[in-house]
Amino acid sequence: AVTVSGGGLTTTSTAVFSAQTVSGSSSALSTAVDLGAIDSSITISGVFTDTSGSVEVLVSADDTTYYELTSVFVNLDFSTGQFGVTLPGLGERYLKLKAVNSTGSSQSITARVAHKS
Repeated sequence: AVTVSGGGLTTTSTAVFSAQTVSGSSSALSTAVDLGAIDSSITISGVFTDTSGSVEVLVSADDTTYYELTSVFVNLDFSTGQFGVTLPGLGERYLKLKAVNSTGSSQSITARVAHKS
């Protein structure tokens, strides 16, 4: 994680996927990010080589049971596979990403989550 401080708040950027392979027609879960107690905006960014695949946002109160935020759509650029979305405070403590590979071959995802703490 990369941490930047200033003005009483700290911004933390965590790599949740680092060139992670996602097997064909399957999915992969990222590592969890502890968002802490501050309910501030969250930025998710990265690149997924499966440009027709999807990236889902999952949240949890206890880091055990995760639920998909179906109201959040992470738009992939169909040319480059890059994505980025900023969300308001979620009211949950933990966040994971789920990469869903829609192809029959292995693909790769790299992603970061940034938030204030």
